[in-house]
Amino acid sequence: MILNGGVHVHVETLEDDVEEVPKTRRRDEIGTSGERRCKEPKISKSDKLEACMAQWSSTVSLKNEETELRTLYLKEKLSKLQGKSYNQLDSEASSPDPYSNIVCLDLLNNMEGVSNEIYLKALKAFKVPDFKVSFVKMPEARRGPILELL
Repeated sequence: MILNGGVHVHVETLEDDVEEVPKTRRRDEIGTSGERRCKEPKISKSDKLEACMAQWSSTVSLKNEETELRTLYLKEKLSKLQGKSYNQLDSEASSPDPYSNIVCLDLLNNMEGVSNEIYLKALKAFKVPDFKVSFVKMPEARRGPILELL
């Protein structure tokens, strides 16, 4: 009886055409040497993470080196465009800014009678570029009273 409209086909086989297939396979048929295959050891999550971090770290360091080299290249290119040598540009960049934080701090440190509170207020005020210029340019006699007003 056939369910769901299927077709039944009866196949007759000759005994000569059929080869006997053993029901069990021998161990040497499974592998070439007859030995069991060993599973590869599992890699722990921490080892995977460590490998990824090492790869990321090397990538970042290569990017940093590339950025530094690109910066040097662009500085050299800029100096050629401006008609200056690279050394001239480098010396201009390293020349001290007359209104830098260092100059302002030197002036502040040489003042007498500056309390810690006024000193800290002055440090906060040095973040404003215009104040630094004004502080350096003003006469010494005015620096103390101005700082007290901060």
